[in-house]
Amino acid sequence: TDSNNGSWQDFSRNLEADLKKYEPNNELIAVNAFLIRGNGLVDDIALSAEIVDPIEELDLNAEQRLIADQFISIFENGTTKIEYDYAQNIYDGRGITAGRAGFTSGTGDMLIVIEKYTKIKPDNILKKYIPELKHLEKLRYEDGDKEGSASTKNLQGLVEAWKTSSSDSDFRKIQDEVVDELYFNPALEKANKLGLKYPLSLLSLYDTNIQHGENGLDRLIKKTANNTSPNDGYDEIEWLREFNEHRKV
Repeated sequence: TDSNNGSWQDFSRNLEADLKKYEPNNELIAVNAFLIRGNGLVDDIALSAEIVDPIEELDLNAEQRLIADQFISIFENGTTKIEYDYAQNIYDGRGITAGRAGFTSGTGDMLIVIEKYTKIKPDNILKKYIPELKHLEKLRYEDGDKEGSASTKNLQGLVEAWKTSSSDSDFRKIQDEVVDELYFNPALEKANKLGLKYPLSLLSLYDTNIQHGENGLDRLIKKTANNTSPNDGYDEIEWLREFNEHRKV
């Protein structure tokens, strides 16, 4: 390697392997000194018991994240356009579905969006729905009344109010923040704990988190490959195939 370019260079050697190559009958016991021949400057010499390649954590760059969000938008709204102003009752047992990630009136994530928006825009036109959204959340999670939580009887005008509010850049930003907080960041954390390296694997976890919630995502992970993962040496492509097979069930 040409290191005579005026810049500091990093070098690493496996001293035990070097010794075995030239003196195979000797064993490395300790390193007490270095003898360096030639001219130059040397700094920060360090010894390590083993050489460990750095493990790069999975994440998405800006372009990859946009593509991932466009896929999510296809699944949610049938278009690659990020539809912040989407809102309607699709009669899936979750009430009104709205926004870029399909926030719903019956599961609590729509409530989070509107509460965050109300903190920065106290006089917004969605604020009046907060009491009813809290009631619907309680029906689903505390009372176990999923059918009741899907009611839209007291949400007249919410669809129109959501569409109007989506013209506000602050409201769109809040939607982005809630998607990261509830869906993307937890999926990213789980992907890295599992040892996943492919962006497609992260996309699958991200979409699953939106579609099935974090508890549903955790259940699917446990079912996949008998609760093993690439972090345990399991092939990632095979793991992803099995994961998505469980999603179909």
